[in-house]
Amino acid sequence: DVMDEAEASKSSIPKNIVADETFWEEDQIIAPLPSSHSSVEKKFETAVTSAWAFFRFIDGLMFDSRLYDYKFQQLQDDPLYPYLNSLVGIADGGEDGYINENKRIMQKPKKEYMNQSPLRICHSLAREAVAALPKLQVICADIGGRLGMQTIAVGPIKKPTAALLKSERKYDGNPLLVTDYCRVSLFVADIATLLALIEIVLSKYSSVVRRIKLSNLKSTHSSLIGGYRDCKINVDIEGHICEIQVHLESLWNLKEE
Repeated sequence: DVMDEAEASKSSIPKNIVADETFWEEDQIIAPLPSSHSSVEKKFETAVTSAWAFFRFIDGLMFDSRLYDYKFQQLQDDPLYPYLNSLVGIADGGEDGYINENKRIMQKPKKEYMNQSPLRICHSLAREAVAALPKLQVICADIGGRLGMQTIAVGPIKKPTAALLKSERKYDGNPLLVTDYCRVSLFVADIATLLALIEIVLSKYSSVVRRIKLSNLKSTHSSLIGGYRDCKINVDIEGHICEIQVHLESLWNLKEE
């Protein structure tokens, strides 16, 4: 049994585990205006501040996109990149995360969902994710240990309200297509390590792999919004689809700057 093998593995979970909500979603904070200003001045300055913040946000996205494109061009100079570029993922619909969605995996439908609202289904899936997370951590710790990784990042369970909004925005309101309620990130130094990780996943965990999404790393494929690119691996943990996000350190470091 794959799960028993993973749990019995001698690889321990790395000590440095990130579980901060802000690791996944950054909130913009706009400083309040001085209380001495008049009401009209406050409204005007609030509008100006908000407009300037929005402009800086868009300008930052464009600048970051150029940085990601430059770094991605450097990655393509790696001797192993042509091999990565030739690989075909598993159930990889080629979607970019926002448009052209053709997702080929989904959470397992259940009879009780027929009489439940989408939000209640999201709550049920979030509870499943809580139960699945420890085994996902064991699998990721095993993979990381074999590759000498020092850190894995354990994301918080996606909130039902956030899952519902995502399903409405991307999947025409179908919450079963949200497959990242439970997620862990792994970080690879280079393409060789990424290829080794994929080999470990396919050789040891093939029975639970449901998707390997490599399309965002293809030279002919568009990036995610903002220019970022990564690899996503979805695994089935006792009937719940979880997500392993694999980040190339050269791209991730730009994201963190």
